[in-house]
Amino acid sequence: MDVSNILVNYKSAELELNCIESIYRETVHHGFEIILVDNDSKDCFKELVWGKYPGVRFLQLDYNAGFARANNAGIKISTGEYILLLNTDTIVLNGAIDKSIALLKKHPEAVGCGVQLLNPDGTTQISGA
Repeated sequence: MDVSNILVNYKSAELELNCIESIYRETVHHGFEIILVDNDSKDCFKELVWGKYPGVRFLQLDYNAGFARANNAGIKISTGEYILLLNTDTIVLNGAIDKSIALLKKHPEAVGCGVQLLNPDGTTQISGA
């Protein structure tokens, strides 16, 4: 398993489904898992996801633990060599996860990497230096 994609849900089912779809579509060269941590949304989100993506691992929290705690809970059950904390409003484009994993494997001294974020209209977003 190359990468564990950790996604945190709190009443954002449509965003999560779009994000998951883009991971499956754009990550074709590396093995991955998707761990979806639900912050007690109290909706039918799990059924929606599993109905379309039965391979997604689902971790249900019994309260809204917040973003950091939910990510930590997902990390604890992850099996990937690398971990990607992915915001629910993300749409993966141009094989970004595959390219990132290839870069990390090429540079084993590296401990992390980032990607260029884009605005909804495709323009470059200021996301770091």
